[in-house]
Amino acid sequence: MATDIYRQLAERQLGALPKDWPVEIHYAPRDSENQMRDWLGDPFSYIPQAEGTLGDRLAQGVKHAFASGARSVYCIGGDCPTLNAEDFQLAQQTLDAGKDLVFGPAKDGGYYLVGLRQHCPEIFANVPWSASNTLEVSLQNAETAGRKVGLLEGKTDVDEPMDWERVRGKLRGGL
Repeated sequence: MATDIYRQLAERQLGALPKDWPVEIHYAPRDSENQMRDWLGDPFSYIPQAEGTLGDRLAQGVKHAFASGARSVYCIGGDCPTLNAEDFQLAQQTLDAGKDLVFGPAKDGGYYLVGLRQHCPEIFANVPWSASNTLEVSLQNAETAGRKVGLLEGKTDVDEPMDWERVRGKLRGGL
């Protein structure tokens, strides 16, 4: 059941992305590209995740995207069922207004989105992932590095079965 829920969430999340934005799917394990393509289709770029902590993998993914010519980069997971194209537009407006970073805070203390105007690996360093202070530590890292930060609206993500039950009933048309 958990795999089915994740698949539904990830598919919904991809469908919420702005249609004209290029998307990179960073996947693991390294030998699962064919399974990812079979599941999600060909319109995306598929890149194996780097080794290391989640922070290491995020930093490397962002570095790759900027090296490939991106002018801004957004990292999301597949677990925020109310994230939509408007949120991405607001995030882009925040970056265009001069912020270096924009976070979409999750109500559990993490974040459902981070957007960057440039590679900022320091924001991902020594972060306690999946903790009640994940966003707080990332914001402290950004402040220490002198980065200007914007915040989007807080949203609920799905980490536990109770989260799923709570948001599933609120979604129009279900998933």
